[in-house]
Amino acid sequence: MEPPARDSVKRMSPTLWALGSRMLCVKIGVAEAQQLNTIASWKDGDSEFRLIPRDEALLVGFGEGDSAVDRIQECGTGGSVFSIGNEAICKAKSWYEGRQLEGTTIEVVREQFPSVPLPEVLYSWNDPAMHRTFLITRRVYARTLNAAWPDLSASQRKTIAVEGH
Repeated sequence: MEPPARDSVKRMSPTLWALGSRMLCVKIGVAEAQQLNTIASWKDGDSEFRLIPRDEALLVGFGEGDSAVDRIQECGTGGSVFSIGNEAICKAKSWYEGRQLEGTTIEVVREQFPSVPLPEVLYSWNDPAMHRTFLITRRVYARTLNAAWPDLSASQRKTIAVEGH
């Protein structure tokens, strides 16, 4: 898949990210009153992040950008996960016509099973030109099962193994 999923999100500057071929993410100070065609926004400490339609004029002079600096996981050729600031995660995954967006799946599960803990979806879209889906969620701070496993008792491990089937 070209370009590789690991190159789907590029940091152009400390305040600008290119997300696929359709979107930009801009970090602004909360006190700044910039008029942007905002699709979604979120607060992150003293800053605000805004997702806007891609505007090539905003990218002039930035070069190619860096896809590695914010990448926190590379999932082979099919997807990658990126950090956007301290409070948001952007997942880029392969996409084909008819495939449901992960954000839609999360919302369906949230509605049908409200007790299941799920990340807050900030925005989700597909990018047909790149054959990608993008999902931006609030970061969930938690201990992974992989990290917790050594501290679990044999009984707890067995319960998890049985529930996983």
